Amino acid sequence: MKLQNPSVIFLMTTMFATCYVAGSAQTPAFVTLRNPQWSLRIQPTTLGVWGRLPGAKDEVLLAAPTSNLEIAELKASEHQVSWRIPPKRMQVDIRLSAAELSVRFTTDQEQTLAWPQTGTDAQAKALIWPESEGLYLPADDPFWLARPAEDCREAFGSVMPFWGVELPSATIAYLLPDELRCHLCLEKAQGRLALKATHEFLKRDGFPAYEVKIARAPNSPLGPALVYRDFLLKSDRRVSFAEKVKRVPEAAKLLGAMHAYLWGDGRTKAAMEQLHALGVDRAALFYDQNPRTHKTLVNAETIAAAKAHGYVIGPYDTWNNVQDPKTAESSTSIYDEALYRTGGVMNPDGSRLTGFGGQGYDLSSEALKRAPRPFIAERVNAHLQTGVNGYFLDVDATGGDLRDDFDPQHPMTMAQDRANRLERMRFLSEQKKLVLGSESAAAWSTPVIHFSHGSLTPKSLLLWRLLRNKELMGGWWPPERPRNFFQSVEAPADFATVTFAPQYRLPLYEAVFHDSVISTDFWGVPLMKFKNLAQTRTLLLLLYNVPAMWHLDQQALREYGSQIRALHAFFSPLHRRIGNAPLVRFAWLTDDRLVQQTQFGEQVVMTANFSDRAFGAIQPHCIEAHWLKEKSKESFCPAPMR
Repeated sequence: MKLQNPSVIFLMTTMFATCYVAGSAQTPAFVTLRNPQWSLRIQPTTLGVWGRLPGAKDEVLLAAPTSNLEIAELKASEHQVSWRIPPKRMQVDIRLSAAELSVRFTTDQEQTLAWPQTGTDAQAKALIWPESEGLYLPADDPFWLARPAEDCREAFGSVMPFWGVELPSATIAYLLPDELRCHLCLEKAQGRLALKATHEFLKRDGFPAYEVKIARAPNSPLGPALVYRDFLLKSDRRVSFAEKVKRVPEAAKLLGAMHAYLWGDGRTKAAMEQLHALGVDRAALFYDQNPRTHKTLVNAETIAAAKAHGYVIGPYDTWNNVQDPKTAESSTSIYDEALYRTGGVMNPDGSRLTGFGGQGYDLSSEALKRAPRPFIAERVNAHLQTGVNGYFLDVDATGGDLRDDFDPQHPMTMAQDRANRLERMRFLSEQKKLVLGSESAAAWSTPVIHFSHGSLTPKSLLLWRLLRNKELMGGWWPPERPRNFFQSVEAPADFATVTFAPQYRLPLYEAVFHDSVISTDFWGVPLMKFKNLAQTRTLLLLLYNVPAMWHLDQQALREYGSQIRALHAFFSPLHRRIGNAPLVRFAWLTDDRLVQQTQFGEQVVMTANFSDRAFGAIQPHCIEAHWLKEKSKESFCPAPMR
């Protein structure tokens, strides 16, 4: 018996406590929810969801059906439907509101739910994937289909917990209000690319609900990002850069600033004078120094000189690793003997979680918080005494490093770890008034930081393998000038395509956070690292209105001085004016997606030509800034790297 009328279903299910088994004569095959925005057809027994837009001829599959399930207590009205799945002890509640469908799962049983699988409809043109800055993946693209079959990321480790599917006349957004315990997998289905989410329900978390919002987005490649931005604003999870400057006035110096890490004799007052002589009047400079291995250390004189030139300067630090204080290879991993013995994150089997690079242990944020000695305050105050106005705290804002700690002396869930990290980042930025950054900042961390190193660079196994390739990349020696950072090489073709090919890139992070957080490329791949990518990467930076990442000593300042001077002269005035303005529009101007355009507020339109042929007045590998109110234009053509 097929019951298509939701009101009939509602009456029957309120009158009888019925269990429906897929395929039985009693099973109501579908429930339809509708409003003026769209209509949704839902199959409770398979969790399949189809949608139809007003005037559209065909439905589109929004969530692929799973295996058949036994259901009970099906209740429906015009805009809501709910039911139970007895074998899974799971409740499903679906609500349609305007252009958004909320699907909510609750249970008191530990289990994993793989849902939704998206992008499998034949009408799907492309996936919109917020891997770091963002990727646009045509559903039938041969390059991406030839990649490994499945690429899974923790949604709580991604910088933003949403994704999208582009259709011929619409864009669909999927977002997770709370991404903890969720994974997002890029996979192949029927010879096309698809994205599937998976959620783990655990007793230790208290079985919080798993919710997925499916929304009609603005019909643009940025549509899902704009939906997510609106969600953050409405849920009070977003702080503007202008508001952050009110709290930490020194953060204003990030507008127009290049970013760099200092090495060797780049840590001296002389290097600060050399940088300033290039016309650089704003810079954000950071240093990782170890008295045990580094010959030259940043001192108060260097810091005073940097600040005198208008720069932000501060240390690299991390509170994520603890090592034996007698043999630690990094000063940032030294605490005391007691914390080394007891403070590491404990695995379920009672062992300690080995730290990054096989060194020491991952330091539990809960153990550090409970430690009788105020290690964090001591370390920060010691840096403040040198006069710093900035701080780079590695890992803390990176969602993929959230941990469960099974040590009964300092038990911790991922949610508690996240709360601990937010608390100590807030201590740095709001209490100590430091200009604060972290690595590849996840969305939940953005209210308390000012900049994010690495969120611009898509992460992949190719990147991590490349960084471990000493023969190509150069290795970590000498410590004053490691070849990994200073030796320029040719980027392998597959890595270059996955990471920097402009036809696959999307400014999703900037669409959400450009007027909140200043983002850069990953510090492991500074601008001049890859000879064959310098032009393309520079155009991407300028198109997205974000600063370049450099590694500097006095030799690098001599070798790249002309590029630093030219790029700063074009970028800095732009960024000072629009660095805290929203990115409101993105478009491809050619079918090959090699001429791209962005707009920031009502102020400027940037048009980048990544192709080998002229586009109107814009020459190959050049970019044009069009100031809308002034009706003026200026161009910049980055020089190729020899």
